[in-house]
Amino acid sequence: QDAAPHHRASGSQPAPGTRAGKPASQASPTSSAGAQRPAALWSFTTGGMVAGIALAGGTVFAGSTDGTVYALGASDGTKLWGFRTGGPVASGIAAAHGAVYLGSNDNKVYALRASDGTRLWSFPTGGSVESGIAVAGSVVYVGSNDNMMNALRDGSSIWSFPTGGPVASGIAVADGIVYFGSNDYTVHAVHAANGTPLWDFPTGGPVDSAIAVANGIAYVGSNDAKVYALQA
Repeated sequence: QDAAPHHRASGSQPAPGTRAGKPASQASPTSSAGAQRPAALWSFTTGGMVAGIALAGGTVFAGSTDGTVYALGASDGTKLWGFRTGGPVASGIAAAHGAVYLGSNDNKVYALRASDGTRLWSFPTGGSVESGIAVAGSVVYVGSNDNMMNALRDGSSIWSFPTGGPVASGIAVADGIVYFGSNDYTVHAVHAANGTPLWDFPTGGPVDSAIAVANGIAYVGSNDAKVYALQA
C-alpha cells in the first residue's frame, strides 16, 4: 500500500564547522593518483543501498533499497521528504516537469510531486522495476522484469513492447526512437510514439547497461564483455 510521504527532518550531515565528521580545516587525504581528494560537504544515510539519483531545482532525489525515495537539499543534505514504496527502490530516477519518476520492486512505477512527495499516480507492472527511466515530453519510458518496455502518460499505458527477458537496462530516447536492452541478450529500438519495432541487435549476453545515443549511433554494453556502437 502506498504510504504518505514523510517530511522535513535533519539530514545525516556533518555538524557546523565539520565535513564528514572532521574539522573543516583538516586537509583531505591524498588519493592513490596523487591528487587531493575532494571534501565531503555532507552525507545522508539511508537504510539500504542507493541506486538511482536525480537532481532538479536544488533538490537531490535518491532511491534506496530500504524502499524509500528521498528528497534532500542539494546544498546541505537536509531531508525534505521521503516516500516509502512497498519494496526496494533499485531503478533509475528521473525528474522532469515538477515530478519525480521511479520504479520499485513492489511491481509499480511511481510519479511523485517533486516539491512535497505527494503521489501523483502509480502504474502496476507484472514484475519488479529496476530499469532506467527516461522522460520525453509527457511520456515516461520504463522497463520491468515482466519482460516489458512500457510507455506511460499520466499513469496509463500508451503502449508496451514485449521482449524475451527482463528489461533492466538504461533507456535512451532520441529522434523519436527508444533504445533499450533486455536480458534476452538483445538491444532493441522502437518508435517512441507507438512502440513499433525498428530493429534489434543480438549480443552474447544480457543487456542491462546504460545506453548513450549521439548522431544516430547507440552505444551500449553487454554482459558478453563487449561495448557496441550501433547505427541503423
